[in-house]
Amino acid sequence: MVALQVELRAFDTSEIGRAHQWHEEFAATNDALYPRTAKHFLELAMDRCVWGAISSNDEFLAMSYASFDEPKNEWEVGGLMVSPEARDKGLGKLMMQLPLAHVLFTEDPLGSTPPAAIVTHVLKGNEAPRGIVPAVGFAFHKPVTIPSEIMPGLRAEPDGMVHGDEFHLVVPDALVSLAEWAEGWPGALRDGTPARIDMLPGYSLALWAQAFRDMAARAGPSVVQAHPPT
Repeated sequence: MVALQVELRAFDTSEIGRAHQWHEEFAATNDALYPRTAKHFLELAMDRCVWGAISSNDEFLAMSYASFDEPKNEWEVGGLMVSPEARDKGLGKLMMQLPLAHVLFTEDPLGSTPPAAIVTHVLKGNEAPRGIVPAVGFAFHKPVTIPSEIMPGLRAEPDGMVHGDEFHLVVPDALVSLAEWAEGWPGALRDGTPARIDMLPGYSLALWAQAFRDMAARAGPSVVQAHPPT
């Protein structure tokens, strides 16, 4: 049962070891989640890109991250994990919104030249995130197929390949939705459990919202944000 209060925050390097252990344990029983290394988690934590939901009993309830692939010029929101006892409370959506919002605000990937792609991936047969992904502002872009030896730990099909779908951020629609969420954050989960977003010093939901509205205005007509053709 979820404790009486939940804190949502970006992990710092001092707690990333415990966070990675939870990630490893979760991935060990879920072959739809790619197990990341401790080194990668530490690198993400240095940029405050690993987010989690912590109960007032100091237990992990949910986690996710945003990771940049420089050769692809691509940010991926991924690693979504929600513990069984914390499901159906809206944490899955929050765990995608928070790292996405953080990256948009701190990195402004849409303002780079060329703009970075913002993506998420869902493994074939993994139905749980498929209702969350469009609600956060992502749209289907293309199917993806990767040799299983490149991503060990993920479920492979009989052909020896990992199959899934790639989704790209819809701009500016997703930016407007994020702004509305930040402006209307009720301070509670879907079931009424009190929840607090621990912002980094100098940041606030109001600043996030204004930044997202500015980005939306700059973006122009609605498109599925994607790489230029190659």
